[in-house]
Amino acid sequence: MSDRWDEFDRRVRQWHRDGDADRLNLTTLYYRGFECHEIDPAQTFALYTQARDEARRLEEPWWVLFFESWRLNALTSNAMDFARAMPLAMELMVLFNSPEGRVHPDRQMVLDNVLYTYIKTDPHGYEDDIERGARYLDELIEKGAVGMRFVLNHRRMVYLSFMQRWDEAYELALRSLGLIDQVTDSHSRIWHSAWTLYQLCRVCYTLERFDELSEYTDHLREISTKHGQLRRTQADSWIWHAMLLRLQGDSKSAARAYQRGLTALGPVERRDSICADPMAAYFEACENWQGALEIRDQELADVSPKGMYHRACEIHLDRCRILQRIGTLTDQDLTLAREAANLLRKPKWYLEKLDQIQPTG
Repeated sequence: MSDRWDEFDRRVRQWHRDGDADRLNLTTLYYRGFECHEIDPAQTFALYTQARDEARRLEEPWWVLFFESWRLNALTSNAMDFARAMPLAMELMVLFNSPEGRVHPDRQMVLDNVLYTYIKTDPHGYEDDIERGARYLDELIEKGAVGMRFVLNHRRMVYLSFMQRWDEAYELALRSLGLIDQVTDSHSRIWHSAWTLYQLCRVCYTLERFDELSEYTDHLREISTKHGQLRRTQADSWIWHAMLLRLQGDSKSAARAYQRGLTALGPVERRDSICADPMAAYFEACENWQGALEIRDQELADVSPKGMYHRACEIHLDRCRILQRIGTLTDQDLTLAREAANLLRKPKWYLEKLDQIQPTG
């Protein structure tokens, strides 16, 4: 199977030779969509839908499939709207298992985004499907330093973290970083390094590897400034840095670093959830429990309508932990958490954790 971008470039060169302005407009729509994916993912999805429709009009089936795959990616990786992604993912599974779809270079990307949709929706409920899908993709994707290998590694890191298999997530992140060192294209190396470090920072925080967290945060901040579409990881790095400074007792420098993170996050559409973990950790380091609670409330409002049932349950558990600490946990808080858990296919794991928490007010 040819590399997707080799085929992309081959077709575009032919259009340039033919002077085909109508078809060249398809590439314009693609680049416009990518340019705004951090700050306006809805526009990204709309542009890719427009391009898909135009490709149909021009009777370009290869490009129809190309833009269908990017429509799904816009909903998963950009908008993180898995309520909308799930039906499209099921539709594209059929489309990319057709004879034409099976030889399309974007098939791996579609299968990966289907896997990611299951992971972000309900990893415990779909555990068998996720494990089977990850093994299939592992065999399908080239073992070397190729883009889809890093994307799959990132999905698996998210999954392992959701399943609280933190040591496995940590080892996978380190292996992925080692593989990234073999990438010669600077754009790809920076992109995949940033998102691997983004996930690794969360793992190190959970494992209380704070010295490593400091090192990885500095690296993430350095490389994120080298790419115009890494506002999210840049903001993340500044806020983790602020949390570490606060733990060291340097409150003034910490406050400045936190503000730098908010500034980088400013135009990002998903500002209430993309950096919620370091933001909540920062407020906890300041012993500002109400601030941490507000971060989790904002994140919950963002993820709940988007089909991220697992993440909503994690947030409810964290809310209950914070509320219990400050002595204001009520039966109503626990009821809301149980209602969120009951949206899952297998809620037992969460319900057992909730049963261990007693109201305080």
